[in-house]
Amino acid sequence: MFSLGCVYYFVLTNGDHPFGEPFRRQSNIVTGECNLNKISQNPKGILQLINLMISQDASRRPPLADVLAHPMFWAKDKVLSFFLDVSDRIEKEDENKCGLLRRLESNGTAVVRQDWRDHICTHVAMDLRKYRTYKGHSVRDLLRALRNKKNHYRELTPEAQESLGHIPEQFVDYWIFRFPDMLPYTWLKFESVKHEPIFSKYYPKAFSFNEGINGESSIYEDEEDYVPDRLGVTDENLRGGDKSPKIDKNFWRSKSQFKTQKWRQQQQKNHLRENPSNFVSFGTRYSVNSQPVPNSAPSFSSPDTDNSWRVSKQ
Repeated sequence: MFSLGCVYYFVLTNGDHPFGEPFRRQSNIVTGECNLNKISQNPKGILQLINLMISQDASRRPPLADVLAHPMFWAKDKVLSFFLDVSDRIEKEDENKCGLLRRLESNGTAVVRQDWRDHICTHVAMDLRKYRTYKGHSVRDLLRALRNKKNHYRELTPEAQESLGHIPEQFVDYWIFRFPDMLPYTWLKFESVKHEPIFSKYYPKAFSFNEGINGESSIYEDEEDYVPDRLGVTDENLRGGDKSPKIDKNFWRSKSQFKTQKWRQQQQKNHLRENPSNFVSFGTRYSVNSQPVPNSAPSFSSPDTDNSWRVSKQ
């Protein structure tokens, strides 16, 4: 396994050795001083895998069959399938109750590169804002955006389809190129649910990569009495912070037609309750005997200041 790790590094770097030049190589192996800096991109967690394979501690080295289960060897369609399964698994979870979701978000700043919405192209961002809002600091929302664009690919504009490319190869490359830590980070976090049937195909049965790389157990229990700062998650993160993708300062602040329609419907309902003998139609009031009545409806507050429509019915 040690030799295979050295061979992987040799191939990926066109002839370099993880333990340096020949005259110091043997001493570096004895002391465990390796240097993997010649691999600049790590989109599939290759660095972590090689580091385990050449570990001084032989017990940390994964068995050969388990090495082949690593994302380094996944085809693009399997990578895409994994992202979709992850997104569906956590989309409806409550962060206050789901330990898996909290762990996914706890160290996700590097994954989303501060705000993932700043790193997608304009055509994809324009399409995303049509249907819902997304939190730029959230790994879950990044995965959901990926999932939604894949599942609704045929509904995208030609410009957005051209940017994302063909599914699965170019589509996966679009997201991995912009967020190279997303796959290895998410894969390690979700090792804790590898016993679930839908995720068992993505992980070896016995060996724990998360334990080998991070020294953490891959088995967790959700905590019902969760305290936010226990895992470094602030209350602001739980509230959601900035929820709208940013192209420029006004792009995501436009008023939605849905908001105005809901406000108008509520105002009409309120007016009918107050004046049951009349109903409103196209701005003109009619009495019960179908005779027009001068339009003297009281002035209402604007939909921007009136939030009564927001109150959900119990």
